[in-house]
Amino acid sequence: MQGQAASDALDRGMEAVRLLHHDYASDVTRLRRNASKHAEREGIAFPIGTCFVHRVRGFRAVVHGWDRKCERSAAWAASNQANPQQPFYYCLPDEDDCQRVFGGRRMLQYVAQDDMDAAPGTRIMHRAIRNLFSSYSTQDGGRYVPNSKLAFEYPDEYPEPELSIADDANILARAEQEEQVAPLPTFSPQERFEQD
Repeated sequence: MQGQAASDALDRGMEAVRLLHHDYASDVTRLRRNASKHAEREGIAFPIGTCFVHRVRGFRAVVHGWDRKCERSAAWAASNQANPQQPFYYCLPDEDDCQRVFGGRRMLQYVAQDDMDAAPGTRIMHRAIRNLFSSYSTQDGGRYVPNSKLAFEYPDEYPEPELSIADDANILARAEQEEQVAPLPTFSPQERFEQD
């Protein structure tokens, strides 16, 4: 390549570098802003990587983010009968549980803190789990260990990685395990209130 063709190629390359730098810089700025916002965890009952069972719907999930209060519309909070002034959590729900509870897959759920019961030692099956977590640790009752990006965005004391999570993302392997797993009990909202 010579002359004008070389000059054009160099210009395109420089433009690509400029765009990448701009995108990278804005991502880093967003991550730093989020890390600062999430450094104080007062009132947050479920740290990143914690598994829980939804009190009303009965599905298991793992926490991968949180807001101090509901960031959805007031209408959304009202339709879900949730107090919008409490913490809300971004969660990966277990795919088998979603099939049972919702009749289909759910890639994520946004759950009010009042609707969560901790489920120590629980592991979930979700095809995207390896995008957010690097491993599973049995320390402190069991918890998923976030990847470096998620750990930076949500500063905390995280357990040391121990166990692989490759099978937790392998939905094909789950079909073979289904017969060995006892189904979770399901409760209607009325039954749930009668137990409390």
